[in-house]
Amino acid sequence: MRYYAEFGGGLGDVFQQMFIQGLYAGLLHLGADDSAEVAIISHNPHVKELFEWHPKRSRMSVRNLGYWLGEQDAEMRRRHYLPPYSAAKPMVLRDMTTAPVFYPSLEDLEVLRSELGTDHHRAVVFSPCAGLPDRDIPAPIVEKLALMTVEAGFVPVFVGRTYDRFERGERWRSGVPDGCVNLIDRLSVPGVAALAQATLGSVCCHSAVSMLGWYLRKPQLLLYPQSVVERHFTNRDQWSFGLSFQECFHECFEEATWEVQADAFLDFLTQRSATTKKETAH
Repeated sequence: MRYYAEFGGGLGDVFQQMFIQGLYAGLLHLGADDSAEVAIISHNPHVKELFEWHPKRSRMSVRNLGYWLGEQDAEMRRRHYLPPYSAAKPMVLRDMTTAPVFYPSLEDLEVLRSELGTDHHRAVVFSPCAGLPDRDIPAPIVEKLALMTVEAGFVPVFVGRTYDRFERGERWRSGVPDGCVNLIDRLSVPGVAALAQATLGSVCCHSAVSMLGWYLRKPQLLLYPQSVVERHFTNRDQWSFGLSFQECFHECFEEATWEVQADAFLDFLTQRSATTKKETAH
């Protein structure tokens, strides 16, 4: 059987598609006589890494086609010989509460081993930069959050990728505060996803990492500008579905009350960490 799977938009959109459509999980079930064409239509050049180390990669033809807007879709599909989006075939019915399996590279695993060792149980993912620069958490707030996290007994682990879109992530590439682990540009996309699955929670802007954290039901401190409130939160949409989760602490970073949410988030992590230790001991 020949299958077609398509993933598009930003990385957060791709994570959404992976969790709710089943196509990514279905790739693991490609049999000896099966193959799949995978089309990536994204402005994030690193989405392709989600397929690089997949166990069935040899049965896939992965095409990284760049990005286009909706009004260009019909023309670009003809140009790239793509079927209609509706032609994507579900490859397996599955429990939609089960998270996809991510497949980091061997280099990812070595970086995580060497930099974190057994400290992953104290690690908190820090992702302060988004694809759109106005959503980046301001540097002074990030620095204070990192200090608060260290003082609470946790290890801030900075992640992200720099690429040619509004100089994304460039600010933190070499400026991570003392006491933190800098893994920016050192992990692939599945490496970051696997780290997010294994760690306590995340501090993030409204970005792919916040979307992933919601799907994983991980504690998260989400800080955002007023423009995100107006675009996504006032009238809830698919990019705000986890805002009311018990484990989501959020605030507009333009408000002075963001620190109240940060304290509540760290208290929540402390309580959850203590509970986990007691359960492990028994």
